[in-house]
Amino acid sequence: MKWIIALLMGFVTSVVSYPAVAQAPKLKLIEEKAPKTMSLAQLQQYGKKLAKLKIKKVGWSHKEWLALVELWTRESQWNPHSKNKRSSAYGIPQILKMPIGTPVEEQIDLGIKYIIHRYKTPTRALAFHSRNGWY
Repeated sequence: MKWIIALLMGFVTSVVSYPAVAQAPKLKLIEEKAPKTMSLAQLQQYGKKLAKLKIKKVGWSHKEWLALVELWTRESQWNPHSKNKRSSAYGIPQILKMPIGTPVEEQIDLGIKYIIHRYKTPTRALAFHSRNGWY
């Protein structure tokens, strides 16, 4: 096997002169790709954009949007990786027992479903949160 490699190396050396190789453009071994992760600020913007779209589908007013923004700002600062130190709450809406790593889209969806189920609207959820420190 070693003699085949030596033979090939000798062939390549005789066919290509070293100055030509030195002047050839270098190939990139790793292509630049978009980052797979977003910064916290980008994730927060993305979460807000998704939530706004969901609110429109539900038919809530701008007042409800503002209440949701305030509620989830209090809960997690819109951080999809936020963990509650005193409970199993996780993510933007701080839902109990939500698996770590749940995608932002699912967090938003579950958070809005939870609000609808328990409080009907974000303004009611925010009012409850203001009285109790949780929702």
